[in-house]
Amino acid sequence: MNFDLTDEQRILRDTVADFAARELRRHADDWDRAGAFLIPITPKLAAMGLLGMTIPEAHGGTARSAANLAIVIERLGWGEASDEVRAALLPRLASGEVWRASCLTEPHAGSDAARLSMRAERRGDGYAMCGTKSFVTQGSIGGI
Repeated sequence: MNFDLTDEQRILRDTVADFAARELRRHADDWDRAGAFLIPITPKLAAMGLLGMTIPEAHGGTARSAANLAIVIERLGWGEASDEVRAALLPRLASGEVWRASCLTEPHAGSDAARLSMRAERRGDGYAMCGTKSFVTQGSIGGI
């Protein structure tokens, strides 16, 4: 099995990397501090055909492969996360020191991220979570 990128995939990777460097990296720290979502760049992502990659063309998507989607997610992730967040979290996750918990679902919002109300409030050297979640995936073992 050949895992080399095709010419099309290399172009996709480089195009998304350029976009991430230009549109995401310079804002990542500010967005992290503000807890902002990527709504301002959504039209640009849509114009590049990156929002409907797994949706069939007949329904407005671009019908790209899972491999292409993974390339896009990796490059956008590089652009969005700040160096401070990466340095603080990734080594601990990569070494197995901690597990990551995920808590999206809320009683009034379900899994609709746009309707979430829980907030992190600065308390001394850390944060306190203020609100209610319906469940937390890996909550009993998650350290992050």
